[in-house]
Amino acid sequence: MNLEKLMRNKVESLQKNKKQYIAAEQNSPIASVGDENLEPVEFELGKTIRGKECAWYKGFRYLHNAAHSLSWRCSDRKCKGTLRILERRDDKAFGHVGQHEHNHLPDPARKEADSKKQALKRKIQEEPNAKPSKIFAQQRKDVNCEVFVEMGTDIALRQMLRRMVNRCFYMTAGFRDQIKATSCWFLRFQNCWMS
Repeated sequence: MNLEKLMRNKVESLQKNKKQYIAAEQNSPIASVGDENLEPVEFELGKTIRGKECAWYKGFRYLHNAAHSLSWRCSDRKCKGTLRILERRDDKAFGHVGQHEHNHLPDPARKEADSKKQALKRKIQEEPNAKPSKIFAQQRKDVNCEVFVEMGTDIALRQMLRRMVNRCFYMTAGFRDQIKATSCWFLRFQNCWMS
């Protein structure tokens, strides 16, 4: 009994431990705000899974600090990496990287995984009658291992596809019901006057 309690406490304490972060290289080639020769760098703009805007630079993803601010922060909440976007053109943005270094390694596979998930959602919206398993197989066939892992489990992706299919069908079904209700009301109204 005591051994079970001891093991349970040990497992709980291990689960409660916070993640260990690896310090980024000190000799990073990233230009920072504290440098004398500050030149604007180019960022790629994209979307998160939930549709919010994000910026990518050297494998790091940044999110808005506030709705209309120029400053962005690293998407990892415990990281102090920042950037400022000064100018935007299409899918590109130009600005400066902040003084704080990232306390984790870059994750370029995440960017590709996010774009694959967005492509899955677009395909379902374009073809809601297509089988989700076929669309799922098409998107996952030519993916390297890191991106495959970053995309999530098969169950999670299938649930995401199912939600998108339901969203597409419910929107069209509600519209159809509305049309049927108005046409029935019109026919009833017409029949009352004829008799």
